[in-house]
Amino acid sequence: MLAARPPAILAAEDASVLHTILDDPLVPDRTRSIVRRKLTEAHAIATEVPGDVVTINSRISFRLGDGAPISAFLVDLVRPLRSFHGMIPLRSDVGLSLLGLREGSRVTLDLRNVPTTLVLKRVLHQPQRQSRAIFGSTASRSGSDSKACPSVA
Repeated sequence: MLAARPPAILAAEDASVLHTILDDPLVPDRTRSIVRRKLTEAHAIATEVPGDVVTINSRISFRLGDGAPISAFLVDLVRPLRSFHGMIPLRSDVGLSLLGLREGSRVTLDLRNVPTTLVLKRVLHQPQRQSRAIFGSTASRSGSDSKACPSVA
């Protein structure tokens, strides 16, 4: 029996970016279809995203098929760059497939009409995780507990 694939987890900000992509008249139909499927199947959360989930601007390590691990940033580029070394465009099949995956997750892509397995090895850096490390958890802060910053004379 095949194990059920856990749904992708989308940060609210990332889901908003995907909705913006749907509104872009220059986005190809194939990309729109992938974005719609991601929005339908993923679990969008407004609270903290686990640190092992790929979000936009995360630095990740993944593998395509039997290839060597690739380390790159997942970025939303409206205009394509000449070189993508070290960056995976969100609007690509690989980028959209990576968004919302958890470490260890596998998905099968159709790259150039060849089924290819994509495996997320690690989330090396996630902006939300970095923010929590600096500012603390939003769950541990509340309006009644927050301390005012002292005024500077």
